[in-house]
Amino acid sequence: MKIFKLMCLFAVLLSGCNKDDKEMILVVASEKRSCITVDDYSCYVVKDKGSDVWRYMSSSIIGFDYEPGYEYTIKISVRNIKNPPQDGSSKEYTLKELISKEKKESENLPPKPDRQ
Repeated sequence: MKIFKLMCLFAVLLSGCNKDDKEMILVVASEKRSCITVDDYSCYVVKDKGSDVWRYMSSSIIGFDYEPGYEYTIKISVRNIKNPPQDGSSKEYTLKELISKEKKESENLPPKPDRQ
């Protein structure tokens, strides 16, 4: 048990050791799309690895250097934020690993949202 605590302490110093953190693998589309929320800005279009269902992701991904025209497969950690700001996300996303970066046009993306 002491070894685990020491390892956790070391991990906190490097990147954080939070048992509430989750890891997930996402595919990020080759283009961003306009999101209509409080403000109008670009969102990632993402899907879980192995899924065919794309969705919009308005949060940023810490450490992820996105380039249009490439489809990415990435591993990220997801951390719940205690007491998030009213206009902010309750989750923080951090790049853990760039699994692949392929020059291509992503297929079967959702339709672009209508602006009215």
